[in-house]
Amino acid sequence: MLNPRCFALALGVGGVLALACTTSNPRGFYDYSLDDESFRPLVGVLLDVETIDNAGIASTEILGEDRKASLFRVVSTVNVQIECNVISGEFVDTSAEYSFAVVDDSDGKMLDQFLTEIHDEWSSKNQSYRDGHESLPAPKHACIDGNSFVLYMSPDNNWPGAAWIFYFNRKVVKVTFEQFLGDGGWGALSSFVSSSMAFKFPTTTIRPSYKSSIHPDDVLDKIDSGFFTNDRQ
Repeated sequence: MLNPRCFALALGVGGVLALACTTSNPRGFYDYSLDDESFRPLVGVLLDVETIDNAGIASTEILGEDRKASLFRVVSTVNVQIECNVISGEFVDTSAEYSFAVVDDSDGKMLDQFLTEIHDEWSSKNQSYRDGHESLPAPKHACIDGNSFVLYMSPDNNWPGAAWIFYFNRKVVKVTFEQFLGDGGWGALSSFVSSSMAFKFPTTTIRPSYKSSIHPDDVLDKIDSGFFTNDRQ
């Protein structure tokens, strides 16, 4: 039988990796906004990384528009796949560089774009597809725990330049895989997002995970009911 993890990372190379979210209380993760005011835009974003540097403020493309963003450079050790066969995959730890671009969304305009994209994504799929969400690609989806949520849009590969985009607590965080600093492999971006990031809320922590546990119909209902925009009312 095909090794599930091997298959998941293989999807991350040439197709859409179905990355959703789980709730957890990760150890070893840290909110760097507690250290210095220059990291304040990252408040609530927990990272388990080797180094992080403030890279200033610049314009970056997010959701089809150039936007003013706070930039950060991160170096992290990630577990990547170097071989895959029908029995198992071979993985190694290596070092890689990532960039973060954080954009304020106090006016909710990017949130509205996220919700439109997610609604269009799932409403275009038939019921059978949506019912099989746990084993099918979920390139645009939501992670929900109580009243807390993270929205995401994923790339269709893990190559340098590919980026995940998250909506979290009135800001958008774009995470881009820049380059390997050690030996290469497959799945550097999905590995980083799933193993080195989490989102902290007052009563819970939402952490990316490979398996989608939230039914798309539940997300569609919450979009239609205004769940994601209640704090603006």
